[in-house]
Amino acid sequence: MYIDEKKLYLMCARRQMTVKELIKKAGVTYQFLTAVKKGWRSTTKTIGKIAAALDCDPEELLKDEV
Repeated sequence: MYIDEKKLYLMCARRQMTVKELIKKAGVTYQFLTAVKKGWRSTTKTIGKIAAALDCDPEELLKDEV
């Protein structure tokens, strides 16, 4: 599964949360967010951690499949 970078940053903005705060709250690394920008695949566990930190459904963060 792939996280949509724009959706991720938009969700942070809606929560008035910085990327630094997200990293700390979700327990992920800055390198992970760099990997998201490069289009790398994410595990369900990591997507779940980020969704929990942003208080949203994991599906809201995923790239739309064509």
